[in-house]
Amino acid sequence: TFASPWADVPVKGEPEFTVPHCYIQHAPRLQPGYFSKFQQDTLFYIFYSMPNDEAQLYAANELFNRGWFYHKEHRMWFARIPNVEPLVKTNTYERGTYYYFDPIVWETGRKDNFVLQYEMVEKRPQLPQQL
Repeated sequence: TFASPWADVPVKGEPEFTVPHCYIQHAPRLQPGYFSKFQQDTLFYIFYSMPNDEAQLYAANELFNRGWFYHKEHRMWFARIPNVEPLVKTNTYERGTYYYFDPIVWETGRKDNFVLQYEMVEKRPQLPQQL
């Protein structure tokens, strides 16, 4: 309701304006084939900014294709460091060095000596059937 430091009265309701019809356009649906062409940061952006959207599933699927996996507890994406084997590997967990993507600071980092419980890793998403 604050109008400005120079106004004596608060703002009343929404501003009145009309948008010309030619400005109103519907975005085309993202095609599944596009996701393999997107940069990694774009896939992370789509995943975190479009919850419950079909695009989120396709972004997650492409991240899986690139070697990333989603950790349910940390709510972050992790990837094994190329050419580095885990220090310990069992049926239920592994311990090693991983890249991770932190959506809070929007950066990729590295975790050394990280214990990865397999039950905390989300499975690859089920993609919708194509028409």
